[in-house]
Amino acid sequence: MAVAAANGKHAAEKFEGIRRFSLADLNTHGAWILGRMLKVYPHLNERTIAGYLASSVENNEYLFLYQPNAVALVQLDGGYTLEPELVVRERYVLVRDPRDKHQVEQAAGFYDAIKQWARHLNVKTVILGDMSDVPLDLIHKHLGRSFEKQLTFVRL
Repeated sequence: MAVAAANGKHAAEKFEGIRRFSLADLNTHGAWILGRMLKVYPHLNERTIAGYLASSVENNEYLFLYQPNAVALVQLDGGYTLEPELVVRERYVLVRDPRDKHQVEQAAGFYDAIKQWARHLNVKTVILGDMSDVPLDLIHKHLGRSFEKQLTFVRL
């Protein structure tokens, strides 16, 4: 998976305004990302989330992307041991102001970079998460048709 980070860097550079997120970007984006993530994960504190973000920047299993008003994080996942086919799992695509249609449309461009990164790694499946500010119809314009699978679980 060491190849993933290097390949992700080149994939992101091909899309205008999109590049890999760097540690220095936490200075400009960190506050609003932390605020958004604390709402979703209220049981965590700022230090824990900041550590997670910082460790994701240089981790070869992640493609962490930057735009002036948006970020995206996807993870390369080895999946189930008996079926070791790699998948790319979307963790989040966030914009600074989710009500700003221009920011949302620009953030949709992340999905082109994600698609190229996944294809370059010979990954056939991208699992879309539920933490995206980009509506599904706009994601479809960049990734194509999506499929749904029901998940059954219990809370203990």
